[in-house]
Amino acid sequence: MRSNRGANFPGEKEDGCSPSCAIRGGFTLFELLLAAALSALVMAATMQALLMVSRTQQGGRDRIVSMQIGRNLMRQLEWDLSHLVPLAVEESTSSDMEVSAS
Repeated sequence: MRSNRGANFPGEKEDGCSPSCAIRGGFTLFELLLAAALSALVMAATMQALLMVSRTQQGGRDRIVSMQIGRNLMRQLEWDLSHLVPLAVEESTSSDMEVSAS
């Protein structure tokens, strides 16, 4: 079949396509699907790593909070025990007991 333009250029095929046109540089469907699957695997692995880091950090925060609560309780107990004042106990006599009993 002859081109409508008339004479062919050097290296041009009869169908009007140049040699660079005959070899396409695109990707096949299989290559695109493979690239998409590999990208999904990389994203899933990255997500798992981020979730693991997040869980580890949360566990560390929880331990820190429980340690702070324990320290505060010990500090409060220490303060309470250091400020104990012994109560003065009055020795009652037998006459006081008789009056209170009546």
